[in-house]
Amino acid sequence: MSIRGRYTVIALVAVALFISCVIFPALAARYFPPRVLFGDPSRGTFTGYYSSSFDVSSFVNCDHLSEQWWLTVDSGVNFTEHYNALATQVNPPTSGQVTVYTRFRGQLSPSGSYGHLGAYTRHVTVTEVLEMSLEDNC
Repeated sequence: MSIRGRYTVIALVAVALFISCVIFPALAARYFPPRVLFGDPSRGTFTGYYSSSFDVSSFVNCDHLSEQWWLTVDSGVNFTEHYNALATQVNPPTSGQVTVYTRFRGQLSPSGSYGHLGAYTRHVTVTEVLEMSLEDNC
């Protein structure tokens, strides 16, 4: 191989390294930014509909109406008291399942199978109740 050929190969390798080490990561960072730079991406404020009955603790997020999430409540949070107070206002009483609109802070699990018989796509834990009503606010 001639000297000119060797320099061509070296130049091509240098260009390939530059593209793979500099250009691709820069484009990836530009077009596929990380979701959260600081903090826990699974924590947030959630809004949607909650209903409860025997073996049911269902939350449907306003942003994901096609999914049902299993909802639990941290100890010391008065979510259940708010829900029960609203459920008693429904007249006539339903067959044990009242749906309420709620907004709360909480922690969301990764996708999977959760709750009764694994029927729920995620598990959300309420850490603070912000709002709850019988009105449709989504």
